[in-house]
Amino acid sequence: MTIKRPLLGLAGSFVLGEVLALLDVAAIPWITGAFAAACAAVVLGKWRAKRRLNGAGDGARSAPGPGLRRSRGTGFGVLLLFLAALLAGFGRAQGVRDRLDGEAAWAGKTAGVKVSLTGTVERMEEKEDQTELWLRDAAAKVGREGMEFGRVVVYADSGVAVGGGLESGARVGGGLESGAWVGGGLESGVRVGGGLESGVRVGTAAGSGAAVGIGSVVRLRGKLEAVAGATNPGEFDFARYYRSKGAACRLYGEELTVADGEMAPYFEGIRQFRLWCARVLERVCEPGDLGVFKAVVLGDQSSMDQGMKDMYRSHGISHLLAVSGQHLAIVGGGIYLLLRKAGMNRGRAGMFGGALVVSYGILTGGSGSALRAVVMILCLWLAGYLGRSYDCLSAMGLAGMWLLWRQPYLLFQSGFQLSFGAVWAIGGLGGLLNEALGAEKGWQRTLICSLCVQMVLAPATVWHYFRYPIYGLVLNLLVVPLAAVLVYSGILGILLGGVCQPAGVMAVGAGHYVLAFYEGLCGLFSGLPGYSLLVGRPGWGQILGYGAVMAAGVGVVVGRKTAGRLPGSLAGKPPGSLLGKLLGSLPGKLLGSLLGRPPGSLLGRSLGSLPGRSLGSLPGRPPGGLLGKLAGRPPGSLPGESPGFRWGGLVAVFLLYILCFCILLPRPQAGLSVTCLDVGQGDGLVFTCAEGTVLVDGGSSSRSGLGERCLKPYLESRAVETVDYAIVSHGDSDHVSGLLELMEGGGVRIRNLVLPRMARGQEHYAGLVRAAGVCGAQVLYMEAGERISLGDLQFTCLYAGNPAQETDTDKNRHSLAVRVSYGRLGLLLTGDMDASCEAGLLRTCGPGDLAGIQVLKAAHHGSDTSSSPEFLDRLGPKLVLVSYGNGNSYGHPSPKVLERLRERGSRILETGKCGAILLWTDGKRMECRGWLGSDP
Repeated sequence: MTIKRPLLGLAGSFVLGEVLALLDVAAIPWITGAFAAACAAVVLGKWRAKRRLNGAGDGARSAPGPGLRRSRGTGFGVLLLFLAALLAGFGRAQGVRDRLDGEAAWAGKTAGVKVSLTGTVERMEEKEDQTELWLRDAAAKVGREGMEFGRVVVYADSGVAVGGGLESGARVGGGLESGAWVGGGLESGVRVGGGLESGVRVGTAAGSGAAVGIGSVVRLRGKLEAVAGATNPGEFDFARYYRSKGAACRLYGEELTVADGEMAPYFEGIRQFRLWCARVLERVCEPGDLGVFKAVVLGDQSSMDQGMKDMYRSHGISHLLAVSGQHLAIVGGGIYLLLRKAGMNRGRAGMFGGALVVSYGILTGGSGSALRAVVMILCLWLAGYLGRSYDCLSAMGLAGMWLLWRQPYLLFQSGFQLSFGAVWAIGGLGGLLNEALGAEKGWQRTLICSLCVQMVLAPATVWHYFRYPIYGLVLNLLVVPLAAVLVYSGILGILLGGVCQPAGVMAVGAGHYVLAFYEGLCGLFSGLPGYSLLVGRPGWGQILGYGAVMAAGVGVVVGRKTAGRLPGSLAGKPPGSLLGKLLGSLPGKLLGSLLGRPPGSLLGRSLGSLPGRSLGSLPGRPPGGLLGKLAGRPPGSLPGESPGFRWGGLVAVFLLYILCFCILLPRPQAGLSVTCLDVGQGDGLVFTCAEGTVLVDGGSSSRSGLGERCLKPYLESRAVETVDYAIVSHGDSDHVSGLLELMEGGGVRIRNLVLPRMARGQEHYAGLVRAAGVCGAQVLYMEAGERISLGDLQFTCLYAGNPAQETDTDKNRHSLAVRVSYGRLGLLLTGDMDASCEAGLLRTCGPGDLAGIQVLKAAHHGSDTSSSPEFLDRLGPKLVLVSYGNGNSYGHPSPKVLERLRERGSRILETGKCGAILLWTDGKRMECRGWLGSDP
């Protein structure tokens, strides 16, 4: 048995092993079961093959062919090889995960304590307001305790860790004198690491004049912390991002000492060249173009305006900003062709071009997509040099195994998934459909491959970004052909601008007009309805359903291509299998030996519209079903004639694309969903039902950018584009900061802003009122007895402050007490009410107002000034939600309050331990859990 594309099959097994390890799946039963099933399938296939051989006659039995002798026993060998790859992936990922978990645990023990860290500088990245240092083989020490780290990320204000040598006047081992600077202009007294009060001290143990660069060994002091992961649905997972780079911890540096100034010349030279290129681009580019040129040529997006990034992403062309195979092919391939035309032989041109491609991949930051492209281009040139055929899917498998062996957590990054998905879409699915639809012309293949890329990348796109560019297919056909002009323009601008600035300005002019064209196209398409469709994050069931329907649908379309050959193949060799062509690792011989039947019949049975016998009934007859009929031969064509391009098949694939995309659309909301977000030290709750969405508070005193980093991602992940009511309990910043950002930043529409009655005319609320006017929200003031209704969901104000304290400036006393009702569910929101306000609520409420309250949102983050015994006795809540920030300086929640709740038999869920708290009810029963799975 010969396996086609073994590297791809091994890569698939390796990836499966890493997935099982990183997702903490009980892998042993899965591995054992899969291996047993595969062995049973091989035995069954061999038994069927033997029966067919025995039925072919005595001659066939007495003289088995050489192919049969060669295939004996190889099925189990292949399975063992794949099992070994799976175990290798599992073991590698498990080892990396355990190491990073250990590093994070040690950093957690040293929280708040200054740590001494020594390591080798592996990467240095200058950003607008700070510098990143990536240290490898780092050793941390606190007192007598120490810990070895694979990598640690160090942050310092811009200019601290830049090579170039200490200027005269800097004191070795001490603080910087006035006016002294290190490689870029650090004034004395600058604060490092995001606000540490002490002045920066930069010294050197290697003597005056030592420089800091790639390869230098440095010592630092500062506060070490483990990078926290996502604690809310839709939130970006910084822990996984850092782990994809090989680090679990970061340090905010306060002191830096050069222990060994010796650098790595090659890597430091690349860094210095990159800095020089950036300076040249700054001189020759228009300010509006600079960020894009840096992104596409140098892989540096730090200078790009956020609005520009959003424009490219929302229109589905953000891949133009990432250095990938297209950019490396333009750079390396262009140099290779020039060298070949100059008379250099293939080997030398390949070696020179390969070295250039590797160096360029390092220069652009070494992202997963860039390194994937480097490996694949090197495989292409090596195949050409050896006179062998190049297979992009095998090269992709090799690149994937190498990258994931280095950094297993790359699996979870959007760039990695989209990059490898695009390659598979073009080389795998695209190649299959090009052959099946008879695409011979370049534009036909481009059209099919573009459609395949959209189909394959749709699930990953909506999973990570929650939106889908509806017109991305058309827009990419217009912008991709000009990408080479943009890249070459930037490179030429650097080369000429380094010698003559006017020449560099002229060189980037072509790229300027390309960018203007891109911006004009985006402006045109943004005026079309639904140009960026909010889909939300689909469930795993939807993604699996998408894949199953896409595979089955493609099987129907491609089945027409091989339908005429299947009857004859039943008597002899099985046809090339569809799954083998799609996956590249299961050719027809393998699938035929495992199943003993043509693969078309299996797909036909699953679809119901393509019976197994229909493919083998009559040659030339199209299979049943709409997709099968559309995929059939054009009218009037005869067997044996050149069929030409099958437009009907292309229409069928496009209809399949639409059908699959519908599977990803959000399902109608059933019942009521309540999410108490983990906003740190603050409050934020979201109520979602079929009739609309209500946001109650949304602020934090411990997390900046809450609106953009927490509230908006959560709402978009739930496909919420409009908040019907935003209710503010009171005006403290830890309840409104994120809501204010949401109204000022846009992206999510707020229809009605509801403020407490006592906020009328108060200066504290003026910013909210102004922001509401800017975003077009109606401002309402809520008083006791008023009600907001969205279908069966009702918000009733029970208390709006003491009228005698109308001018009280203590905003906590403005807090609204709101009862939320949905069927039998009763939930009470109390803002930051203190015990006196709780007593006022008890006095003013009628006999039935507080009856049936099962859920209480604890007032003031669980402070001991709230949740009085009398109040809790009157309510008797079964479930209490407490929102606070871990390690806050206020001591929230109070141990006394938690003890009171336990004494009354209340179940307590805390955002500081569980992350976001998710509650669902249909009005009769209730389910509740913590997002992080910690549910005491």
